[in-house]
Amino acid sequence: MSKEKLITLLLTASLLMASGGCATDMARVDYDNKINTAFAQLQDGKPSQALKNLELAGKIGEENGYDKTELKQLFVEANLGLGNNVEAYAQAKELLDSNPQDAYANELMGKVLLKEGQYSEAEKYFTTAQAGYEAPMDSARISDLITLARYFAAYEEANPRLADGYLREIQNADLQLAVDKAQKNIIIKDLY
Repeated sequence: MSKEKLITLLLTASLLMASGGCATDMARVDYDNKINTAFAQLQDGKPSQALKNLELAGKIGEENGYDKTELKQLFVEANLGLGNNVEAYAQAKELLDSNPQDAYANELMGKVLLKEGQYSEAEKYFTTAQAGYEAPMDSARISDLITLARYFAAYEEANPRLADGYLREIQNADLQLAVDKAQKNIIIKDLY
């Protein structure tokens, strides 16, 4: 083989490898963009739109063998937002089965159980999550979720005074307002 042919062959192989890497990089960028878009949509209260982006990201992730932990976490959030609690439970359980001490997986399972009215069980998962978080913002969020689980448990046990005490402990103003509004709607519904 001539020196020119060997150089041409090596250059061709290099270009093919580089273009293959470029396609993989583009797939990763597309995957990350879909994940980030879905996250933003969840933050904006658009779970059905987020679910579409997560499904697209799932296909890309499957084709390229990406770690899908973050994708699975966001699927739980989207399904909770849509009221698909059975699906959210299955997905949260899958996350916990792969890593029982994962703080976010425990938080997600707590949220699912909270929506299902299993307040004591939800509190246990939130407590496990709180032990796994280091950031003060995460810890404060989980503290509010623990208090919220206690609030609903007290309210369910027909102890409105205790429930109101828990409501005052919630630090997040938006969460406190949402709970207060829900409580007023329940009271109005009970009157009629």
